[in-house]
Amino acid sequence: MTVEEQFELNGYLFEPDKRVWQPHELQLAYHLHNLITGENRQDTGCGSCRRSVINRVRGEYKKWKGKKS
Repeated sequence: MTVEEQFELNGYLFEPDKRVWQPHELQLAYHLHNLITGENRQDTGCGSCRRSVINRVRGEYKKWKGKKS
């Protein structure tokens, strides 16, 4: 699936500022981050790293949603 398709299906995760992330949601965020950046980051449990990944994907989601509207 493309990033856009993932955003279409899972955008609810990035719309409100979600505070508690379940493991499968974090896995999706890392997957999307890697698709967007071309990196191969994996979740190590580092809070700062997780925030960085989530904020990057959240920003890309907001850009995508702005183009879609």
